[in-house]
Amino acid sequence: MNRRIHSCCNLLIICLLVSVSSLQCVGSDYRIDQKQGSMRDDTHPEVEDSLDQEEGAPPEDGQTIFFLNSDQFVTTKWSSFTADLSEVIVGEFSIKGRYSGAESYRPILYTDYMHLPFKPLETYQVTFDYRILETPDKGFETIFYSPTAGQQDIWLAGSVITGEKGDSGTVTLTNTLMDFVDYQARWNIIGTGAISIDNIQILNIDTGDVVVTLDIEPTRTMINVTRNTIRTKIESRPTIPVFYAWTNPKRVYDYDTTDSPYSLIWTTKGLARDLESAEPDVPPIDSYNMQEDHDTLYIINLQWNYWYPRVWTLSSDSIFYLNEVFKFHLGSEYPDTLMINFEHPEWPDLMAEKALGFKRAGFDGLLLDWWNNGAGNGRKEKDVEAARLSIIKAIRRKTGDAFILMGNVNWKTDDPTAKYLSGAFMELWKPDIGGKYVLTYDDESDSEWTPSIERMEDHLKHWDSVLSWPKIIAFEPWKITTGDYIADRYSAENYNYAKLFAAMVCVIPENGYFLYADNNDDWDGGDHQHAYYDFYHTDLGKPVSGMIEISEGVAYRKYEQGIIAYNRTTSEINVALSWGKRLRIGALEGVFVKDF
Repeated sequence: MNRRIHSCCNLLIICLLVSVSSLQCVGSDYRIDQKQGSMRDDTHPEVEDSLDQEEGAPPEDGQTIFFLNSDQFVTTKWSSFTADLSEVIVGEFSIKGRYSGAESYRPILYTDYMHLPFKPLETYQVTFDYRILETPDKGFETIFYSPTAGQQDIWLAGSVITGEKGDSGTVTLTNTLMDFVDYQARWNIIGTGAISIDNIQILNIDTGDVVVTLDIEPTRTMINVTRNTIRTKIESRPTIPVFYAWTNPKRVYDYDTTDSPYSLIWTTKGLARDLESAEPDVPPIDSYNMQEDHDTLYIINLQWNYWYPRVWTLSSDSIFYLNEVFKFHLGSEYPDTLMINFEHPEWPDLMAEKALGFKRAGFDGLLLDWWNNGAGNGRKEKDVEAARLSIIKAIRRKTGDAFILMGNVNWKTDDPTAKYLSGAFMELWKPDIGGKYVLTYDDESDSEWTPSIERMEDHLKHWDSVLSWPKIIAFEPWKITTGDYIADRYSAENYNYAKLFAAMVCVIPENGYFLYADNNDDWDGGDHQHAYYDFYHTDLGKPVSGMIEISEGVAYRKYEQGIIAYNRTTSEINVALSWGKRLRIGALEGVFVKDF
């Protein structure tokens, strides 16, 4: 659960720095120039100590790489970004340098003289803010350093910060440079210790010009979402994992709080406004917080078959543009909706590039809404199926198996794309907002989508059996609304149904998530609104068994500190359990029993 992160990321790697305002040049994504290696000396280690992370190459397991739009500054393996509130000086990030080894003068940041040259014999002044994070044994040095001058043992006086953990302040260093062309502004850890720095400015005293300023805020990230990071989030979820569908308008992680923790959240926030863009629009602080939240999965909803012109843009000249209205939204609460040319052969590859971009931006997976063959706006179902298969295969090839691919399957089961899916959103609509789900259905006479509680049970079993790892099932039955839609959330009838359905999703699938939501037609201001019931805070620990069926429509599952059971039938059940206890489960009831 996110608490607005109070501890550093386990491993944050800085490749470059950002928000550089310079009178001299405009930055671009930077690859460290290894030609500078010839100028290294033992006293001031040179560029081999910096990180040369190739653009596009995935980081190692658990690493977060921040990319910035400056080639004027270089960071090293002793540098990281920090968003820890106790370490940040201003804004959302600061540079953190830390060293605890036996060597001396470990650099954490320096300017690149090839992209930010200082003029010989002129006077420069560097200022910056700092905070000491770990008391140094010898201090932290700021110096104008020339590798050529260093080889001749020619040095300028530097500034040394000493003090205790928690000390902060501003440093100003002024030097007139010697007659060398390769001067750098450099920040070193002399011995051991840790420091954060921010708000850097370098001024040419002779001309009065500001040469460069550096505000430590990254522009984008590359995060390696892995099976381990996903597994950790699943294993860390509470007994009753609640999900939030389509968050808006807050930042996605702001919904997950102590009072109302969510274990699975999805959103469209982060999609680029241009529908053809493969680049995510995800602020680095969002990427950081999503991956630092170790018990919540974050999912992006990608548009695959339709789009909202009010929200996104798509040129009428685009190969994916169709001047075709999505007929299922006509006359509804939804804004004007146009179809995407999803049958175009280039669309699957673009979808795959989008998906990879969101994986690297810190999302754990994606959701495809309307994921069925009836979503083609009247196209033949076999053609829609072929397009869907092309899309899902391309995404899976590009993202690998360590990325959740979830489809909104509603009441559907027979889906040829299931072998490529690792998640299913069961948005279980019903035709009457004031009606209840029927209890059972007849295989011989009922159509596939008849909304019944028996069919819910069958669907949970089906999707748990056909999904790939990690088998995420987001189970959303809808409440009964007979009057005020908000007050009705808390009626005794809805509360009891919420407990029944929550028990079903906690017992049947391996990794179930739950939401008892408003009907989409309850109001026109948004869907999936809901109450956060008190029993959602039930803590029985983790499951220690799978589903144990007692009889048709009755089952339980063992947890570390109790059991969860459900009875979807109309008769009360008394169960003699194998360890000698008896359990009573009322008709249409879910029970959560501690120390049982």
